[in-house]
Amino acid sequence: MPRGNPPQSQRAGLSPAWLCALCGQQARTASVELSKAPDVCAQDIADHTLALLRAATRQIVQDHESVRQGRAPKGDVPYRWRDGVPERAAEVDFLVVCASGGPATRGLIDAEVLQALGPQGVLVNVGRGSVVDEAALQQALQERTIAAAALDVFAHEPQVSDALIELPNTVLTPHMASSTLQGLQDMFVQAEAYLLEHFGLEPHTG
Repeated sequence: MPRGNPPQSQRAGLSPAWLCALCGQQARTASVELSKAPDVCAQDIADHTLALLRAATRQIVQDHESVRQGRAPKGDVPYRWRDGVPERAAEVDFLVVCASGGPATRGLIDAEVLQALGPQGVLVNVGRGSVVDEAALQQALQERTIAAAALDVFAHEPQVSDALIELPNTVLTPHMASSTLQGLQDMFVQAEAYLLEHFGLEPHTG
């Protein structure tokens, strides 16, 4: 700043973490006006929260150090293939469905699978609504056969069952898992590439 008398007030842009450590009285004495930015880092904090959760529950840091030090990974947590969905559901707390739709997967997640998932289990479906037997799911949620369900897709989109909406142990979103700015941009780029290839045109480079 130029030399001379200080201004009556100087604005300081600070992150919330700094506000916790900075004494407000000292700031006023120095004629510094503080302002908050509580939402700026919300997405990054959410991402980091998930990273911490994964690291803590999957022992990522410990396994990383094992590899760096030349020790073999623990043999008691291998990834195991299961031919049947009920067998897989019985071994997990979170069952995430990413399967495509169609006759081969229709009703794949049925009452048997939900029973195997159990009262501590959570079903997440970001694949296709037809993969889950919604009647069986509603019953399982009502009777607490499973703990909860988080659904981004539904059997009769865009309609959503009133029973699912009214249940307190559901999280429902309108088929938007891929609806991020980056995701949409990638879709447009891919669509353009397909169209250009179909019509035998060269990609636009200008």
